[in-house]
Amino acid sequence: MVFQTVRAADFIVESFNKESFLINAEDGHDIPVILTKNSNRHLLIMSHGITAEKTETGIYLDFSKNIFENFDSLMFDFRGHGDSPMSFSTVSIEGEVLDLKAILDWSQNQNYQTISYLGSSFGASIVLLISSSYDLTFFSSAVFWNPVIDYKMLSSEVKKELSPKMIQEITRLNPQDSQWPNIPLLIVHGTNDIVVPIEQSKTYVEKNQPYARLFPVDNVDHGFDHKIKEVMSVTNDWLLHYI
Repeated sequence: MVFQTVRAADFIVESFNKESFLINAEDGHDIPVILTKNSNRHLLIMSHGITAEKTETGIYLDFSKNIFENFDSLMFDFRGHGDSPMSFSTVSIEGEVLDLKAILDWSQNQNYQTISYLGSSFGASIVLLISSSYDLTFFSSAVFWNPVIDYKMLSSEVKKELSPKMIQEITRLNPQDSQWPNIPLLIVHGTNDIVVPIEQSKTYVEKNQPYARLFPVDNVDHGFDHKIKEVMSVTNDWLLHYI
């Protein structure tokens, strides 16, 4: 599998009440954002995986349309991805932490009744890293799709796609050791995922009972393949249950 950095412009985006703007991180980096709006009281924040972009190769856009009646959706580019002005070769995990914190700060100031979170692959590891220093209890619930939880379990294939700084960071950062806060968490993971094996999700769920649950998706790899609609349905049901 070859990972390539892509941009939101590579996808056909329907015009459905969406805004594009920048949110400024603590270090001055500008984070490109898309916000789909339907005057909802509920917001879903979505963070993408490594070398993807804010729409998670279009999947997040499709999902935002599915939940449009109940949730506004916020999608953003981590630095070095998508429409970010930063080169991926200079990206650090610590920088991505600053990006996510800025997104969370902004979201909490928008007067939504509830805020939920969806993280895919490497993006899920970033919220785990900040969970010990950033109060996440404002989340109504969270969902991880095929999350990277233990950097030491990253395949050599994935490591080849990391920046030099990230290669150094994964030797000392341990998202798997995070204690998940008292927030309902659903982890959806393909049983045949060879990029990010499901075992790390099983271990994390066992460690973080009763708040974390695992929903295994049989016979699919890292992108959920032909079962993506099932994944979206399960995710939507979970999010709706906790608003």
